[in-house]
Amino acid sequence: MKDVVLTPLNPKGIFINDLIDAILLQAAKDYFKIKHKKITNLDKKMSMDTRISEIERFFKSKWYKTLTLNECDGEKVLKLLEKTPYTYLKNNSIL
Repeated sequence: MKDVVLTPLNPKGIFINDLIDAILLQAAKDYFKIKHKKITNLDKKMSMDTRISEIERFFKSKWYKTLTLNECDGEKVLKLLEKTPYTYLKNNSIL
């Protein structure tokens, strides 16, 4: 059974870790897909470079450090995403 974090922001005991995992995973997926040009439906108002910059700022932000309890270096995550082949992530149902 998962630990439920009870805080003023989570008084009802929602599985906050699931939400955190979903936020981090989506940011990684978006970055990877855009970086490897595997995304086709970007908002026309936002260029790929702008979106990449936003995601990179997220991985370097205080918010990211808070979500990961400062245990996961965002710079290293970005480097890992750049080095990981698309086929590996696709074949392992990560994307």
